[in-house]
Amino acid sequence: MTGVIFEVHNSLHAEAVYNHGTEEQRMRFLPRLARGEALGAYSLTEPNAGSDAAALQTQAARVDGGWRLTGRKVFTTNGGQADEYLLYAVTSPEKRSHGITCFIVPRDAAGLAFGPPLQKLGIRASATTDVILQDVFVPDDRVLGTVDEGYKIALRTLHGGRIGIAAQAVGILQATLDNVSRYALERETFGRRLADRQMVQAHLAEMATDLEAARLLLYQAAWKHGQGVRATKEISMAKLFASKVAVSGALRGQELMGGEGYQAGALQERLARDSKITEIYEGTSEVQRMVIARALLAEYQMQDA
Repeated sequence: MTGVIFEVHNSLHAEAVYNHGTEEQRMRFLPRLARGEALGAYSLTEPNAGSDAAALQTQAARVDGGWRLTGRKVFTTNGGQADEYLLYAVTSPEKRSHGITCFIVPRDAAGLAFGPPLQKLGIRASATTDVILQDVFVPDDRVLGTVDEGYKIALRTLHGGRIGIAAQAVGILQATLDNVSRYALERETFGRRLADRQMVQAHLAEMATDLEAARLLLYQAAWKHGQGVRATKEISMAKLFASKVAVSGALRGQELMGGEGYQAGALQERLARDSKITEIYEGTSEVQRMVIARALLAEYQMQDA
């Protein structure tokens, strides 16, 4: 899926530089990113730190003129291909989540290396690799935001990124509906088109309804985020629902298409494989449920206070 390449570049990398960078950093990095002359990546996850970003182990030690970074990141989209990496490291271990800093690390930095591209079930159009840091020097002018304030940047950035994942899920479900509907209009069994069978029509109707609901949740979340409104609950709702119906819709599409939807290289086979990741990256569906519940209960608590 090429969509995740652009989503990471735009939502997780460029938007973070725009929101948290100095004016000098914006002028230095954003024009090249916006023109497509440079590709951005986002490197947060570690072997023992995924959704629990406070458990990071990559270290950044203070040296003259900057920092020395040592550690390993995993599941980095655009790994080895991006020109710039937003990379999070621990600068004050005693502060835990309040001791993490975000750095803008160039691909050609000495000591920076990449693992081989992972062989994934889906989203094979994008490279996903480990990022290995061996005493990588990063100058002070490549610190994004304030030292020890990186955790806040990570959380805010992921909120916007989840909108992008919800949009991917909506796109997958739209492609499934288009693909299956056209197939149903052409495919005949026992002298009748699949489109004329009531059971097939019922599946298509549910799929179309799920699609519109997911799209409206997505638009609401994107609009609130664009207005600067704290929309944590709405963003998680959009990602949770859109990813769920994308997966169920893609699998249902395979069933409706039979062997045509299961063959390697078929569009529906790819959509089914690509759909699952939307329930996993940038916060699993279980994490989204947790975020929604916390926000919801906080609202009721404020009403009753």
